[in-house]
Amino acid sequence: MRMALRMALFDGKRRMKDPFFAGYTFFFPVLMGLLLGYLFSNTYGKTFTSYQYYGIVTVPFGILMSVVTVAYAAKDEAYKKTAVRFLLSPMTNAEIVAGKLLSCTAVIGIYSVVAATLLMLVMKVPVAGRIGEIVLFLFAETFAACALGLLIGYGCRNFLLIKNVLNIPIALAAIIGGSFYPIGSLNPRLSWIFKLSPMTYVNEGLFECLYEGDGTLLAWAMAGCMGVGIVCAVLAVLLFDREEYKNGELPSYEK
Repeated sequence: MRMALRMALFDGKRRMKDPFFAGYTFFFPVLMGLLLGYLFSNTYGKTFTSYQYYGIVTVPFGILMSVVTVAYAAKDEAYKKTAVRFLLSPMTNAEIVAGKLLSCTAVIGIYSVVAATLLMLVMKVPVAGRIGEIVLFLFAETFAACALGLLIGYGCRNFLLIKNVLNIPIALAAIIGGSFYPIGSLNPRLSWIFKLSPMTYVNEGLFECLYEGDGTLLAWAMAGCMGVGIVCAVLAVLLFDREEYKNGELPSYEK
């Protein structure tokens, strides 16, 4: 475990300087929330504004998008041909994966919490008394997204799949989950479609927690994220290939 923590600290410093991490999990949700809030400002009322709506839903969407970023981060050492130093050290596969998971979760979680705090304060979202629950949930979702990204990065042999295919289910999950518009205003007959997206439960849980004082659904969403994260982390360890990890000539991988 000590080796995993050392790798997490080393990798965390690199991730803090990585523009992809800052871009997807901080600048992207902040700019998206401000832009969508402005564009749809005339379609909402004064009690509940478009700025408040998008100030809540854009950060979880940014975390979901980070799956792709973490998948690339899983191959970063292989691409730069610096993985041998880890493989020559007395580190197990589990410690290598755990170190990467801890560093990505910490960096993306910090960026996401800062972005959510900024958006909710600027857009006057009522977060009083619920800050702890929101922070815990954001880190839980980040853990799940990072574990899934590592599973894809370590288990996928062709990065064309990540580039061209992975963004499709992510975008669909966000669209039918209410990340771009309130799904409650749509045809009730389509409700079964909305329930297929995990973002539906995430966004509904956040709104119920903040505006109704009920954190039950958010707690279930948090538990689901932790469960998904643990399963994906275990699978990532099982699929970890040391030979591929040290090989910089990966097919279809360009950065």
